[in-house]
Amino acid sequence: MSKQARHFYEFGRFRLDCDDRVLMLNGEPVEITPQALELLVALLEKQGRVVTKQELSERIWSGTTVGENSLPQAVAALRRSLHRDPAVGDYVETIPKRGYRLLPQVREVKDLETPQPRATESPLGNL
Repeated sequence: MSKQARHFYEFGRFRLDCDDRVLMLNGEPVEITPQALELLVALLEKQGRVVTKQELSERIWSGTTVGENSLPQAVAALRRSLHRDPAVGDYVETIPKRGYRLLPQVREVKDLETPQPRATESPLGNL
């Protein structure tokens, strides 16, 4: 059986499992909306660089018409989810009239894991 690489981002005490789309804080799942999660992934991929409002809107809502408040609401939801780590201030910086940037240092991790063997039919099951 071949090993498959799993993709994670780590920042502060958080870890995002990109494959399962789960955000963890100290090993416990964090509640996060789908839009806030997609916003977080976009910010993590840029690792400290500014992501424009247009880039974020196109990524999160891909061609759907949304109101002007949709992006700020997604940012607010993301901030609420990340605020669970009181040791750190705000993780997301607003760059006025441009976009947003993730402040903590980001570490990208690719772990190899051995996939679970598939259940096989019992030879007696076909009698």
